[in-house]
Amino acid sequence: MRTVLIVTGVYPPCNVNIPSAKRIEGFVRYLSEYGWQCILLVEACHCAEVGYDQRDEIWLSSHLIEYSKIIERIKTRINKKKYPLIIRVPCSPKLFYKVWMHLAKLTGFKYESKEAEFENFHYIFPLPNIHNDNFKKISIFLVPLRKLLSLFMQLLNRNWQGQTNWLKHGSKIGKILSDSINADVVLGSSPAVENLELASIISQKMHIPWIADIRDSINRGWSENWRTELDILKTKEYLKNVSNFIHVTRQEAERDKKLLKNGSFIIENGFFEEEMEQAKISAKDHISLRFTIRFLGSIYAQRNLDLFLEGFKYLIESEQLTNDNIIFEYYGWSWREMEQSVSKYNIQNFCRINKPVQHTEAFFLTVSATTLVLPTNNLGQSGIPGSKFYEYLGVERPILSVGGKDAYVEDVLRKTGAGIMCYSKEDVFNTLKTWFYQWKQSGKLELQINHDEIKKFSRRHSAKKLANILDAIVDGKEITQDEFEKL
Repeated sequence: MRTVLIVTGVYPPCNVNIPSAKRIEGFVRYLSEYGWQCILLVEACHCAEVGYDQRDEIWLSSHLIEYSKIIERIKTRINKKKYPLIIRVPCSPKLFYKVWMHLAKLTGFKYESKEAEFENFHYIFPLPNIHNDNFKKISIFLVPLRKLLSLFMQLLNRNWQGQTNWLKHGSKIGKILSDSINADVVLGSSPAVENLELASIISQKMHIPWIADIRDSINRGWSENWRTELDILKTKEYLKNVSNFIHVTRQEAERDKKLLKNGSFIIENGFFEEEMEQAKISAKDHISLRFTIRFLGSIYAQRNLDLFLEGFKYLIESEQLTNDNIIFEYYGWSWREMEQSVSKYNIQNFCRINKPVQHTEAFFLTVSATTLVLPTNNLGQSGIPGSKFYEYLGVERPILSVGGKDAYVEDVLRKTGAGIMCYSKEDVFNTLKTWFYQWKQSGKLELQINHDEIKKFSRRHSAKKLANILDAIVDGKEITQDEFEKL
C-alpha cells in the first residue's frame, strides 16, 4: 500500500455536510480499494474534540512542545497499520481574532445570525455568551466595533483559517512527520489557500511531490478584483513546485487557466453509493397520493426559488389544480425566507415550509419525492453545486433545475438524463405540466436515466480517479487528459 498525506482544514464530524469535507471523506473512505492509505493533517475544531479518542484519532497538544511523545504516538499507530490516521492540530487565534473573540463574548454573538461575520470561528474556539447586566449596558457600543473588526479581518483574509496560526503549527507537525513517516505524495485541499501553502511546505520538508486539489477557482469572476489579485500573488510562489492540479469542474479549471499553465485534471464531487442505496430501500414501498415537489437546502439572494414559484403558480392557476393532488415542500435553514417568497406569490395552500431535518430523514424525503427542485445561481456563470445536487443524482429522482445559466449543471443533466434545466416561467410550467400528467396517468414519474453516467458521480469513482493520478506521479508516468477522461 502506498501512502498519501492529505492536508485539509475540515473533516467530519466537523462541518460534516459541507462539500469540501464530504469530498475528502470520500477520498479517505475509498482510496484503500485502489492501493492507497491515508494520513490526514487537519486543523482541530471544537466540534470534533468530543469522541476523538473513540474515533482513534490523534489530538495534538496546542503547545506542540513534547515532540518525542508526538512522534511516538504517530509511529505506534503506523506500526499497527491502522488507517486512516487522522491527526488534528489545535491552533491559536491571531491578534485581531483574539480581540474579536472577546468582543463576541461581551456582546453575546450568535453564530446562527445572518451577519456578514466570521460565523465559522466557533468551530475552533467556542465562545460562551456572557449573561451579565453590566456588559449588556455597554454591548450596544461594542456591537458596531465588533462588526467593523469583522469587515477589517475579511479584508485581510477572507477565510477563517487565515486568522489562526494553522500555517505555523502545521509546518512544525510537517517537520515531525517528515522524520517519522514514509509518505509517497502530499495532497493539499482548498478552498482555504493556507492548506495549499502548507502542503507545499510539507512536501519540500519530506522531499516528495504534492498535488493541489483546488475546490473553488482562485479567479472567480464575482470576487473583488483586488482581492483576487492578492490571492494570486500569494499562491503563485508555492504553486511552482506542484506536480498536478485538480479541479471540481471544467468551468472552474478554465478560470484558473492562466495561473495553472499545465492544465488541470477534473475530479467531480459526488454521492456515497451506500447511503443512496439505503435511502432507496427505505422508500421502496412508499406511495405518494400527491405529486410532491421538494427542495432540501438553503436559498440566497443569488440562488433562490422565485422562478420556480412563478411557474408553479402558473401551473396551479392554468390547470385549476388543488392541493389534494400537488404540493411543494421545503426543508432547510432558509424557512423564513421561503415563507416570505411563498406569501409573495400567494400560494401558501400549495406549500409546506419546514425547518431542517436529520440526515436520515432528509435522504428519505429526497428519494420519496416525485420530483426535486434544484436552484442555480443567477450570477451569470457556473459555480460548484452543493452536495444536494449529487445526492439528487444518486437517488435518481427527476430534477427540475431553475434559475440562472449554469453550463456545468446543464451538461450533467444532459449526459445523465436526470432532469431538465428551466430558464423561464414558461419552461417551469411546461415541464411540470408534462410531468404532472405523466404521473397522474401512471402513478409514477420516470425519466430515461443513463445509470452508467450516474455512477461516474459516486465518491468511489472519484477516489479511483485520484488513485490513478497518485500512481502516475509516484511511477513517473504521464496521464493524458484523454486517458483520464475515459476512467
